Amino acid sequence: MLSPATPDHQPSGARFMADDELITAARARELFDYNPENGELRWKVSDRGRTGCIAGWVWRNNRGKTTSYRYVEVGNKGYPAHRLIWLMMTGEWPDPLIDHINRDGLDNRWTNLREATAALNASNRGIRKDNKSGVPGVYWNKAKQKWYVTLHCGSFSDYDDAINAAATIRRFVESLRMD
Repeated sequence: MLSPATPDHQPSGARFMADDELITAARARELFDYNPENGELRWKVSDRGRTGCIAGWVWRNNRGKTTSYRYVEVGNKGYPAHRLIWLMMTGEWPDPLIDHINRDGLDNRWTNLREATAALNASNRGIRKDNKSGVPGVYWNKAKQKWYVTLHCGSFSDYDDAINAAATIRRFVESLRMD
């Protein structure tokens, strides 16, 4: 569960998205207009005089830096705008994540959103600040004077599936070794 920080427009004590009592697709479509070409989510109906306004606020962490997502309050509950958009467009809540393909969390154009696993979402991160190779997952080992590759291949609910995936990757890596 998300906890409040310093949004641009302070919500009125909103609890953040939990699995119980989530807004329905029909209700979201009643409340909002979504433009898939520019990604704007606007209030269609509002009892607070916000009709026609862009919905929500940009979330900020404790240091005042934008975390790059827009949140929307509905019925005293906060939702990430991109998840509401997915619900409105598909009729179902995303499972488990929504990834912004271009890594701009404020770009909610439909062509920029995709359902993603944690592994896919993590693989779409930018290069770490301390990366000296310029390539994600590649680093120089000074002691061995060699380039190393790190790889995350996902997560598995089933133990045997995880073992099989690890074995497949090991075989593939062994076929590439040039030491």
